[in-house]
Amino acid sequence: MSGNIGEGIQYELIFDTTTYSTHRRNHILTYTGVDLTCETDNAGATHTLALGLSFAGVAFIDFPYVEMSAALTSPYDGQNLSVPYGGGDSLPDTEAGKSTSNMITVLHRCRTYCIPAETVTAGNPVFRAEVADHASDDTHDGMIGVADVAEQDEVDSIFGIAETGFTVPGTHANHDSYWNQDAGQYDTVHEAVWVTLWR
Repeated sequence: MSGNIGEGIQYELIFDTTTYSTHRRNHILTYTGVDLTCETDNAGATHTLALGLSFAGVAFIDFPYVEMSAALTSPYDGQNLSVPYGGGDSLPDTEAGKSTSNMITVLHRCRTYCIPAETVTAGNPVFRAEVADHASDDTHDGMIGVADVAEQDEVDSIFGIAETGFTVPGTHANHDSYWNQDAGQYDTVHEAVWVTLWR
């Protein structure tokens, strides 16, 4: 079920909970290789053309689904609303407009927020984050990085351009401690940046 009108291309994929049981909106998803199935991007992966093509999009909602507070105050003020219906099916329901509980709404070819794992300057091409940028920290799964070294694997993995920038502070604490559910971003450590997705 789609969210707000004007959010570009949206569709639903089955979320694979084998590696990660949850996923947050504004984070990157990749295809698993199984039909209609996606998972949280693993920042530790070496980038290749195949991995670049496995980019599935940016999550529009949390998984499992979490209601946004804005929707409680005004039905026209929310930034979702894709509400999974309990069904337990392993594949999308054949009835138009009906979701199942294991699906997540994914954005493509639009302007949306993403979470940077590193400092981003407006105008930078971005791709799936790599641990190499912060070798001592492996909590950047699902975040974006800057394609800045002109390596072919980075170029193959680019999926958009950052419209706004953000300077990451000098420390990388446990990001989960700073997650702001209402804002849909990490407070004080990583803030969302606007990205124009062309994939």
